[in-house]
Amino acid sequence: MGGALLVIWGMTAWAIFTPTQTAYGCASYPANPAYAYSLNNSPNVNSGTQVGAGNFTYAGNAAVAPALTVGGDNAVTLDGTGDRMNMNSHAGGTNLNAGQATQLRTYMIWFNATTTTGNRQIWEHGGATNGAGMYIQNGTLYGGVWKNDTTLSFLSLPVTAGNTYFAVLQYDPAATGVLTLYVNSTVTSTTGIGATNNGTNANAIGGVNGNTRRHDASTGTADFQGVIDDFRVYYSIMPISTLNTIFVPGGGSGCHPTAVSLSGWSTAVGSAAWFLLIPATLLTAGTAVALRRRAPIF
Repeated sequence: MGGALLVIWGMTAWAIFTPTQTAYGCASYPANPAYAYSLNNSPNVNSGTQVGAGNFTYAGNAAVAPALTVGGDNAVTLDGTGDRMNMNSHAGGTNLNAGQATQLRTYMIWFNATTTTGNRQIWEHGGATNGAGMYIQNGTLYGGVWKNDTTLSFLSLPVTAGNTYFAVLQYDPAATGVLTLYVNSTVTSTTGIGATNNGTNANAIGGVNGNTRRHDASTGTADFQGVIDDFRVYYSIMPISTLNTIFVPGGGSGCHPTAVSLSGWSTAVGSAAWFLLIPATLLTAGTAVALRRRAPIF
């Protein structure tokens, strides 16, 4: 069971979270992620398999929000003005930055953006010189990697504010390697991207911790506004069929509550689903309280 330390400096509160194991609401995820942050009751849970994997520091005005995935307990909402989850650089092979030049990588995350105007960072690691990241810029989702202050490869697909997306970036750092971007079962890819170098800077979800790089060579802060849920990293490349099992395009019992396409899942559908759950929630209030008392404190 993890623990939390609340540090108050002036008028700013920082909560530092230690690792804990947690169950994901959706059972369709592949086993043994290197890093897995469910972003549930407190949005910084590390249930990855890597010993010593970094833990996120939850800062700013971020708050708990309804989950974006089936059966999930909560997600995190960010207001676009400095809210993010930081993970500082740390030594060892479990660092997201270490091994970046040689490891296969699959990054997956769920999000629903309140706005897609400007630059809106969803996650990033490694810094502006060498790294990887995913962000929205004026209605387009970008995912990619960079090396020696130069864009190595970025891919993009359109997204719309108010819709929920399951976004996956896959990176094979070989000379003939493949970069793939998957968004709600729509896929784009490129080959021969080559390898980047290991990053050295701090990492973040929902913003920029230190620095990052974008497809247009711009760098700097870019705060996400909206809801983020279930961030995972695997040291492997997954077939599209596996990603479709998680997302379940065309319906089914995967992680997402409804059948959706690249256009996303409307928040109105989500509201209806939560309304239907209210009677059951009221009838089981005593059970919910009991479970909450036993839940990990992050």
